[in-house]
Amino acid sequence: MSVHPIAEAFDRAADVYDRVRPEYPDEAVDWLVETLGLGPGKTVVDLAAGTGKLTKALLARARARVVAVEPAASMLARLREVAPGAEGRSGTAETIPLEDATADAITVAQAFHWFANDRALAEIHRVLRPGGRLVTQTPVDKRREHTYEDPSLPPARRREVFQTADDVRIYGLDFRDRLAEPGFDVELVDYAAELDPATAERYGLVEQGGRVNGTDIYVAVKRPG
Repeated sequence: MSVHPIAEAFDRAADVYDRVRPEYPDEAVDWLVETLGLGPGKTVVDLAAGTGKLTKALLARARARVVAVEPAASMLARLREVAPGAEGRSGTAETIPLEDATADAITVAQAFHWFANDRALAEIHRVLRPGGRLVTQTPVDKRREHTYEDPSLPPARRREVFQTADDVRIYGLDFRDRLAEPGFDVELVDYAAELDPATAERYGLVEQGGRVNGTDIYVAVKRPG
């Protein structure tokens, strides 16, 4: 099972990650549950679930079957401790351990930039039922027409180009088309636009030179057939 080399570092820091990573606000989770149409009898997959920050919130508020998929063994172990009601499974976005058309929804909280996304999107499409929904929060550089990707760059150069040493791509305005390509209808939701400016700034949901700091949420619905 292959994962991003930097992502492997999380496997050695699960306790620290779980301690310092903030919880998701109830209001945000409730919005997610409503958007995904979750409830009894539904199955939601929390992909790249980490130590279960979103997983346990979904368990508490969705009243659905929650399957959490995470490649890092120590992160998955922590997830199973904090969210024992979820089905914690080892896997990646490119190899999701579920059968075809078995999930009603898939969440990717803040991890899509780790994925080899053409393969991952095809796998997500395979696992979702027709009409099933993917929700992902992904920063997009609105100055760029096309996604720029170069995994060969050394860390120092990545800091200059991608703003961090671990990213290998900057998503451009074509990100929406890339989501749609496997067979999704895609809606863009800018939840920061619904907040007052002070709240948006407090949570870091402000534009930074045209590159939005994670405020864009994409809802992709699997087309029938």
